[in-house]
Amino acid sequence: MASDKEIGMVMATLSAAYPHLSIPNETGCLYREELADVPADALMDAARAHIRRSKWFPTIAELREPYEAAKQRKALEAKEFAWKRQLEGWKEERALEAGNSVVAMEKRRA
Repeated sequence: MASDKEIGMVMATLSAAYPHLSIPNETGCLYREELADVPADALMDAARAHIRRSKWFPTIAELREPYEAAKQRKALEAKEFAWKRQLEGWKEERALEAGNSVVAMEKRRA
């Protein structure tokens, strides 16, 4: 999670990239509040990527978007992993049940 100092560094980078813009104190405070839960490295990466692709100062949502997308991707990957493990467990249970059926049939024959 980004500290006030780290968010300040991101804002300074953005200010240097967009020198024509004056950021009111209230806006800076809002950016700090709304970006505090984003890891500092992810936030700086988002700012630098935005600088490379846009001539306009980024909104809070634009700075959060890459982090939110990565977070959602990780959650989906975790769910997929859990489902795969569950499926493997079911397959193993079915194989054991099938194996027990074969053993039971062999016992009947004997």
